[in-house]
Amino acid sequence: LGQELHDASGRVLLAKFTQLTKENVSFIAFIGIPGVYVEDEFSKDVQIKEVVRPEVRRQAVSIVQDIFLKVAGGEESPREKAIQEHVEEIVNDVMNNEDVMYNLIEVKTYDDYTYFHSANVAILAGVLGAKANLSQKELDMLVTAGFLHDIGKFSTWTIDKETGRHRFIKHDDVGSRMVKPILKALTCSNKQIEYVSEMIKNHIYPSSMMQEPEINEKAMLRYIRKLGDNVIDNIILAKADRLSARGEVITDEIVENNMKALDKLMNFYFESQEKLKPLPKLLDGYEVMKTLNIKEGKTLGNILKALKEEQLDGDITTKEEALAFVQSFYKKLIMNK
Repeated sequence: LGQELHDASGRVLLAKFTQLTKENVSFIAFIGIPGVYVEDEFSKDVQIKEVVRPEVRRQAVSIVQDIFLKVAGGEESPREKAIQEHVEEIVNDVMNNEDVMYNLIEVKTYDDYTYFHSANVAILAGVLGAKANLSQKELDMLVTAGFLHDIGKFSTWTIDKETGRHRFIKHDDVGSRMVKPILKALTCSNKQIEYVSEMIKNHIYPSSMMQEPEINEKAMLRYIRKLGDNVIDNIILAKADRLSARGEVITDEIVENNMKALDKLMNFYFESQEKLKPLPKLLDGYEVMKTLNIKEGKTLGNILKALKEEQLDGDITTKEEALAFVQSFYKKLIMNK
């Protein structure tokens, strides 16, 4: 074995120079590690350059674990500010590695712990983002989103009584709200907070959409319009999430198909730029208030949000259709009160 293998807590599973016996190879396959570095006569002079230093990885897992548990318990974690420091270390390690794509196998190992998975997603997002030529500032926020993308799981965890399956319904939506006070404590700007929150809220969106049996151009255009300038980052985060999730039910075929689908979505995004126009503003808030004789507030916000969703779906394209929709939508709101 050319490199140590560790579990989620940093404990050594197999030491460097361990003989790769049939039993050891079976163990490596059993725990879901897709590949390892080996030392033999052909690799004696080969220097392995890791994507991130082992100590940075282990510290990242520890920080994620502490923050997730404290936030789930309604407490503040004293280590929240350590996120920034380790995001910068990971980004620096990735950007200083000239051969990052050749080292992906190192961060694709499987482990049951959400903390380990989250740290791996952060690292992979940094690797893929670097290959997509994102700037260091952009990588900082993308890696932060990777660290915290599953923070809502501990608040949404349930077990299906019939199947025994662990479920985390709407953990993406819950996590997008939970992360805001954490980022505020890190003195992130409002723009950075909204970016990370949006990444977390939509980290499942592209993969789930592309898994639909009849995916069409309309659905992909809706996704692109909804994510706007964050399409590339969001697809990268979805790729990192998929590559970092391994186990008995997640086969190599599933991962490969998912990656192909996300590549298809990314290609469609680039191909559609010329024909993709910004959504026209058919009605503003003042016009809606005047039409419905309502005041500014939550009701107005809900109406404008619903109108935008209809526009994203392509069901409303004119001002007349928009007026008819808001009037109908408002009547339904009143009737349901």
